[in-house]
Amino acid sequence: MKLDLFLNEVSRNPAPIAEPVGPPGEPGVPGGAGPPGQRGNQGRMGARGMPGKTGYPGEQGRRGVVGEKGSPGVNDHGPQGTGGHAGILGASGQPGEVGPPGACDSANGCQGNTQQADPYYGYQP
Repeated sequence: MKLDLFLNEVSRNPAPIAEPVGPPGEPGVPGGAGPPGQRGNQGRMGARGMPGKTGYPGEQGRRGVVGEKGSPGVNDHGPQGTGGHAGILGASGQPGEVGPPGACDSANGCQGNTQQADPYYGYQP
């Protein structure tokens, strides 16, 4: 048993000795930010905002289909117009060719042939 007491005494820590304590030191460097907290509850609905402005006009649409031909009007033709003014007379033409000899002659007088000559003899349009 004495051996046990001895072993027990050796393994025991000695009585604490009071160490002299100095004044507290300066505060240390602040630490970094901690991890983000949990997301909070959703808040109340706010008041409705002002109405927005109208947007820009959109792009022009494609051309539509061609319509049917319309019905004819009351008159097929318009009203008759008034006649125009008379034109200016043209210049005189060149003299015509000499005609065939007639039935009467100044030297011989009229002989029995009373047929008149063709007035359009030699006319060429």
